[in-house]
Amino acid sequence: MEEVVNRQPPQVQTFLLRTSILARMCGPLCDAVVGDDDMSGQAMLEELERANLFLVPLDNERRWYRYHHLFAELLRHRLAQQLEADGTADGVALYHVRAGDWFAANGLELEAFHHAIAAHDIDRAIRCIDGKGMPLQFRGGAVPILNWLKSLPTAVLDAHPVLWITWGSALLMLGQVVGVEEKAAAAEAALHDAPLNDHNRDLIGRIASIRTTVAVTQHDVDGIIAHSQRALTYLRPDNLPVRASINWAQGNA
Repeated sequence: MEEVVNRQPPQVQTFLLRTSILARMCGPLCDAVVGDDDMSGQAMLEELERANLFLVPLDNERRWYRYHHLFAELLRHRLAQQLEADGTADGVALYHVRAGDWFAANGLELEAFHHAIAAHDIDRAIRCIDGKGMPLQFRGGAVPILNWLKSLPTAVLDAHPVLWITWGSALLMLGQVVGVEEKAAAAEAALHDAPLNDHNRDLIGRIASIRTTVAVTQHDVDGIIAHSQRALTYLRPDNLPVRASINWAQGNA
């Protein structure tokens, strides 16, 4: 495989190395990641397939492809070596950011999230989770989000209280009540000295909404009423998904 890569023209090698970060790829995505206006991602993918260059089609339309996993590992290793030699080791993060931006722009938020965490970009990952309306943990992302949160130091979580809130809501999404109050309390503590602006007020409301849901699972009518009222007091008026869950909970009181 090493010899196969070495035999390719420089432009093809650049394409192979930069797109090796992708679990799957299509022409427009490759264009975004590679960043070479003189190269067509779709044409390159078709050429690589004709050359039997370890490229696997993922659909009959030949829109999506992936590299053979061993070939992808080789390419990623070569990319890391090249960037280190060039003194631009953070270049991999740049390619992940480009990929994430493309996935986000095309409505593929879970893949955008994966690239954000691969780029070690906390703020970008948070934006992917929040999405446009319904948070990602409620749209199939609970497990990967939890796996990521478990890998973060407490100091990082405390610096971003929304992550504690996300952790608690993801646990609830998976039907797990144990540990939820611990995450809600951690978020509350992290917000203790924060300014009471609109953003932080909404976070306080989301903490109360988590506690409302826990109260529902415990058939705690007093808790449902108290926490839901607090949630509605603090939540942003346009936080419709959480407000809807509170209205549902109040119906169970």
